[in-house]
Amino acid sequence: MLARIFVQSAHPIVIRWLLLNKTEVFLTYSHNIGDMMDMVSWQRVGGNSGMQSTNGKDVAIFVSCGGNPFAENNKDHPTYGNGFAAAARLQIITAQELGHFANIKRDDRGKQITRHSANFSGTKATDKVRIARKNDIIHCHNLLHKLLKAGMKKQLDYETKLKFYNANKVSGLKVYAIKFMIFIYKFRLLNYSSRNNLIFVKKFKTDKYMALMIDAMFKDMQANLSPAADVYKNKNPEIEEAIACIEALARVPQQAVKWGYLTTKETMQDLYKIYYNEVIPSLITSYNAVTGENYKRDFKKPKSSFFSKINIFSNKKLVLKPVREL
Repeated sequence: MLARIFVQSAHPIVIRWLLLNKTEVFLTYSHNIGDMMDMVSWQRVGGNSGMQSTNGKDVAIFVSCGGNPFAENNKDHPTYGNGFAAAARLQIITAQELGHFANIKRDDRGKQITRHSANFSGTKATDKVRIARKNDIIHCHNLLHKLLKAGMKKQLDYETKLKFYNANKVSGLKVYAIKFMIFIYKFRLLNYSSRNNLIFVKKFKTDKYMALMIDAMFKDMQANLSPAADVYKNKNPEIEEAIACIEALARVPQQAVKWGYLTTKETMQDLYKIYYNEVIPSLITSYNAVTGENYKRDFKKPKSSFFSKINIFSNKKLVLKPVREL
């Protein structure tokens, strides 16, 4: 089951390369990968939530779940810890680490030669990814501004108030009035998104606080386009930009897992095109050259019996119940 969740976090060709390279995969229920490290590595990178090797030999991927994915969801804090939260974290971190793995360019013999996003030493970004990242930062900012101008700003204000009232168990006419105003602005925002072909907005319409969730998504997209942690900082601006480009391109599949393909395609437009129109086809081309196969993705659904479809004779109950709260 863990392996099934893991492989669903990336394009199938990435998993094919993982198997071809005999890559070792290590998963832990802990909040970091430290308990899977030797002492020297633990002191250096033990606090990381995930890691992958890109040195071309002894390739390994480390992922932490932050809880037991198969345990019941914690009712007190359902968005982290055991249950669905751990399964979600597993997929998101896996998607990023496999994004780094996919970012590596290989020749016709399978030898690692460079990255799509930067040189192998990570000191200089490629022009295409550098420009794409800058364009996506601007586009993401402008798109959020358009939605706020279209009425989402008012909806945000009302949802913030409603969330506060709900947290403090406040009820009454004032709360009903706020809910009505949210309904009006939500209707307007959905109409605006339909007229302007912003289909991804409709993906959020079932969220309890739609505008707050969209705002959180944009902040998350911007944070992944411009990673701000100390580990990504460098005195040399060219190296710092190269690191940002490496991270941003690797996080395209992560964001697709987290927010959906439609949302990622709309907010990280240029990087999305590079990843799915260049990185993935490059992996397919080199895989075909190395193996002599003609890789073609199989879109057929797996066969299942009538009884497994209705699931009335199964003793196992579904544990991973989705919980999505802001």
